[in-house]
Amino acid sequence: MAGVTPKEGRQVIKELVYNQSNADRGLSLSIGLFKNTSGLDEDSVLADIVPITGGGYAPITLVDASWTGVDGNATYPTDPSFSPVTTDFDDIYGYYIFTTGTTPRILHFEIDQNAPVSKPAGGDPYVINLSTVVL
Repeated sequence: MAGVTPKEGRQVIKELVYNQSNADRGLSLSIGLFKNTSGLDEDSVLADIVPITGGGYAPITLVDASWTGVDGNATYPTDPSFSPVTTDFDDIYGYYIFTTGTTPRILHFEIDQNAPVSKPAGGDPYVINLSTVVL
């Protein structure tokens, strides 16, 4: 997967670093799956993301203290996984990381090179490797 940290995400990072403001960042980050087939780029904002639906899908909270950063890469120690429970997850095109603050913002997204991906209910989960997120 090739990831993108859009302008909106870079702005959140700048606000944290230069202004010590976390109003848009909030207390945590979340990760979700999207079904956009096109149109996502560095100008994308959270409103451009079309989350998948059904099957008991819900975004996952990423624990802040678990992240590490080295040489411009962010690393998360566990691989978030999404398991369809009641119905299939169809048309997964990738994942996105977003803030949960006053005004939620997109920080990063990656398009799955195997998209569209489907996961049947009760089958194997959709697993995201966050071992290296390039910012």
